[in-house]
Amino acid sequence: MVLFIRSGVPSEVIDKAVVKFREHPSYKREGQQVTGERHDFVFTATSDPNQEIKLAFLPCHLPNPRSNS
Repeated sequence: MVLFIRSGVPSEVIDKAVVKFREHPSYKREGQQVTGERHDFVFTATSDPNQEIKLAFLPCHLPNPRSNS
């Protein structure tokens, strides 16, 4: 999942998103990769509790370009 961050403080936006992933009812655990650039999560499939869904969260800061006018 890619999150494009256009406004706000990127570290705060990323922290809020990570909290929301962890609060999800199907959240199971952290994945293998957790850095400032990528966070992996493992979720349980709602149709099969033995199946895992692996999700990579990739936040990207895209500030608005400044105009020279």
